[in-house]
Amino acid sequence: LIPAFKKPEPEEPVPRGRRDPYADYFPPSVLIVTPTRELAEQISKVGGAILPYTTHKMTTIYGGVSMGPQINKINNGTDIVVATPGRLLDVYERQVLDLSQIKVLILDEADRMLDQGFWPDVKKIIDLLPEERQNLLFSATMSGGVRRVIHSVLRDPVQIQCAKSNSIPTERIKQRLMPVHERQKAELLCKILKEGEYQR
Repeated sequence: LIPAFKKPEPEEPVPRGRRDPYADYFPPSVLIVTPTRELAEQISKVGGAILPYTTHKMTTIYGGVSMGPQINKINNGTDIVVATPGRLLDVYERQVLDLSQIKVLILDEADRMLDQGFWPDVKKIIDLLPEERQNLLFSATMSGGVRRVIHSVLRDPVQIQCAKSNSIPTERIKQRLMPVHERQKAELLCKILKEGEYQR
């Protein structure tokens, strides 16, 4: 979620076009696409904990519930949209969601979206977005299908691997709890990393 909450540089403000009949409406600049309602709610929960410390507004849209409240939130303006593919297209087709100002596209759980047959809808969504944007793709696995998706969506992609197949089992990982003031977290983390012996 960090890219979603990145503060725009002054020389490159996020456009907030206004249109009638919703005077407070402005289009989103960040789109997060995830395969399931549960994941959308999880992302929304994490984002909700960050929002009070920012000027951003987040809207979560997914199927299985009434579309009305979700549309109302969009009409009130939102910077960040978290959505499942099918419901996102449904809302877009009602002409209440403007995707022309998306600056960051995040595809979460790309392998699951591929396995569960959501990719055709995801491709339709991508075709609706501006060409100039940052793309981020997250996947628990890197199958041949996911790699094909990467090369079809990303331009000059950089791969960041968080865990190797031979990584240490979780039961062998040592954990420490260290009470610390919020302002001292970064300083303490740097101190721990400098004094400890870590392979990565």
